[in-house]
Amino acid sequence: MLKTLKKATSIVLALAMSLTMFVSGTVGASALLLDKGGIYQTDFDTREDALAAADELNTLLAAEGDVLLKNDGTLPLFGGEKISVFGGMQRNLVGASGDKLLDVLRAEGFRVNPALEGFYSSNGTIGTERINFNQKQEQSLDLYNDLAIIVLSRTGSEGADPNRVTNEIEDDMDAEGNDYGWRHEALGHYGAFENGKGYVISDPDNYYKHYLEITDSEEELLAYVKARFSKIVVILNTSNAMEMANLQNDDAINAILWIGRPGSTGLKALGQILTGEVNPSGKLVDEWNRDF
Repeated sequence: MLKTLKKATSIVLALAMSLTMFVSGTVGASALLLDKGGIYQTDFDTREDALAAADELNTLLAAEGDVLLKNDGTLPLFGGEKISVFGGMQRNLVGASGDKLLDVLRAEGFRVNPALEGFYSSNGTIGTERINFNQKQEQSLDLYNDLAIIVLSRTGSEGADPNRVTNEIEDDMDAEGNDYGWRHEALGHYGAFENGKGYVISDPDNYYKHYLEITDSEEELLAYVKARFSKIVVILNTSNAMEMANLQNDDAINAILWIGRPGSTGLKALGQILTGEVNPSGKLVDEWNRDF
């Protein structure tokens, strides 16, 4: 009985303390509101001012959150270089709205290859790259050859998991036939679910790439650019870690910059990082393993 009474007393005291904290918090907020004449005061006079401040904050968050994964001294740039931007997703970056990549680069003073811009005039598909450039576009690379930027994108979220098995066979080599020097430990077989049979493997002799690897067409694009440019920066537009060890160890890739999902104005920070206006001080919160 005494034990039960003590327990009941403890519960009553806990409720009383909770109620006191709730009331004091409410009174404090109410007093603050009364001090301002009953009107909640904001730091901005107009909606436009508030949105402008939000845009400025988003750029700051990107500047402090983007991560420089690799740099051999190529960055920062001067800002007046003639550059060629590759990658089918450059007009439609994952998690980006508002600013466009090429507009941001031009705003920082870069002279962007217009012929290559025309080649990428339509939105691309993640992981699918083309190198069927016409003669005019090929010739433009000789003029806009101070630096190449390659944009690689990936998506994926809760309820939209990346594929653990794609339709591309893993051969552990790049598009130039160079061996990785290591073998993936745990890749999947290609197959499908069949009624009454469960998951049926259709090709037991081969293992297949997963979504967060560099695709065959991306490897071909990388090989194409490496053969034509002495300075290459890879931009990673993804919320997911990717397999980047091969690019990290490739001397032909001078810098790798991870920008995540830049939002409405985060791309401005990208231009500022490339020119050294801001220092990319962000750090990774995940391990980017060589082999997933």
